[in-house]
Amino acid sequence: MREVYRALEESLQESIVRSDLMTNAPDLLVELQDYTNLFDPQQYRRMYPRTTPITVAEAHQRILRYRTVIAGWSIYEVDGVYMNPRRDQPDDELTQVVRLVFRPENHIRRNIKRVEKARKIHGRRQYYAAYQRRRRA
Repeated sequence: MREVYRALEESLQESIVRSDLMTNAPDLLVELQDYTNLFDPQQYRRMYPRTTPITVAEAHQRILRYRTVIAGWSIYEVDGVYMNPRRDQPDDELTQVVRLVFRPENHIRRNIKRVEKARKIHGRRQYYAAYQRRRRA
């Protein structure tokens, strides 16, 4: 439990995550060889998928761009009883559930603020137009 909590706590600190990714980049390239585009610094500039392997130096370039999107988490335990088909008896099980809270990217937050501002302005305009109509009447 403490290790899970420590890992979640560290996930909020970009410098720690970046350092761990840099240290483990060679192993991650092997472990995630089917998903090497995760480490491709030029991924969004290509018209076609890359066919050559990603080097550790390229993975480091991509890792340096890492920004955390985790805003928080919650942890709770769930007790359950399940029927064991082999023994034909119920088994107790304690499951730990971790819910991660993700925050939207900055450009999404900026768009939300623009929409909110536009709604306020629109609301003010409607109020002012109604006020002007009442004055004229």
